[in-house]
Amino acid sequence: MLELVVRRARLSGIGSPAVDIGIEAGRIVAVAPRIDAECPELDAGDRLVLPGLVEALERGAAVRAGGPSPENCPCCIGGVDR
Repeated sequence: MLELVVRRARLSGIGSPAVDIGIEAGRIVAVAPRIDAECPELDAGDRLVLPGLVEALERGAAVRAGGPSPENCPCCIGGVDR
């Protein structure tokens, strides 16, 4: 079961199609044009997403769910919509 889906992520440069990225147990387990899942979502807003930084996006989703504040979470400053 997925714990997070990152929506509208770009995995390479300009012109690449946006995809959804499925996260399970802190790891990328699916990449597809559309992932249907009942879990929290994070909209990457057609921004470039690097696999090593998906963990930072996952922490950003935790902030939205009531975790640490954006001021205390360096991954949320400047890159992730609040």
